[in-house]
Parts: sequence; C-alpha cells; structure tokens
Amino acid sequence: MRSWLRAAFLLFGISVLGCGGQGEVRKTGGTYAGRGPDCEYRVIRNRIVEPYEEIGVIDIDAFAAQQLPNDEERFRKVVGPKVCAMGGDAVIPAINIYGRWVHGTVVRFHPAQCDRCGAEVHGSPAIDKPPSAFKPPSVDEVIDDIKREEG
Repeated sequence: MRSWLRAAFLLFGISVLGCGGQGEVRKTGGTYAGRGPDCEYRVIRNRIVEPYEEIGVIDIDAFAAQQLPNDEERFRKVVGPKVCAMGGDAVIPAINIYGRWVHGTVVRFHPAQCDRCGAEVHGSPAIDKPPSAFKPPSVDEVIDDIKREEG
C-alpha cells in the first residue's frame, strides 16, 4: 500500500514539475466561434489603431519563474491554442520586470466600426494584408475625426 502511495505522489510531483507555462483562461467579453488550433493571430506590443473588443485574458502559471515564456515564440506556444479557441484576432502580452511573458489579453477586431481600417472581411488590416499595406491616418484625417466627434 505504501509503495502505491509513493508512486502516486511521485507521479503528481512529476506532473507539476512538467507543467511549464500553462495558462488560466477567463472570458471577459463576447463569445465567438473558435478559429482552429493553428489560426493566424497577432501579438501586439504597441498601440492598437483598430477598434477592438477584449474577449478574454490568459494568466500564465508556471511552477518556477524560469518556466514562464521569455520570448514571443514560447509565448505563442502557450497562448496560441487558447487565442484561436476563443476566436481572437490578437493577443496583447504583459511582460514582467524580469522579461517573462506572464499574461495575455485576447482581443477581437471590429473593422466595420472603423472608417480607415479598410478590411473587407473579418479581421484587421494587418491580418488581411502585409503590415506595409496598412496606412496610418494622416494628421488631417485625425483632425477631421475629432471634429466629427465633437460636433
């Protein structure tokens, strides 16, 4: 009996140690159909121009800090299936002071609400077209948008 109990604790310990960078997912917005396990999505580390909705968050848990992702490739391996399953178009990472990627905010774009996004189909211009094809708004366009909102 004791050998069975030791084996159970050993297996539990190994499973905990092997869990490097698993994520806890919480839904925070609308519900959308999944996009397949290997869908295309963006990892956004700068300002978002397109209108979007936050649809969920992923908190990355690890047994040790060294198991947390420390680059985009490892981050994508942890969060990718979850982003796709939620129907997300992009994920915004949070990186701690040690350079570990510890959190992701999953977003879905709404190009129909954006005059200057230019996406004909679901997704953002950066997903549907190469990044060089997306033209940021000019100063005059921004001023016109502000005047329209004010008045």
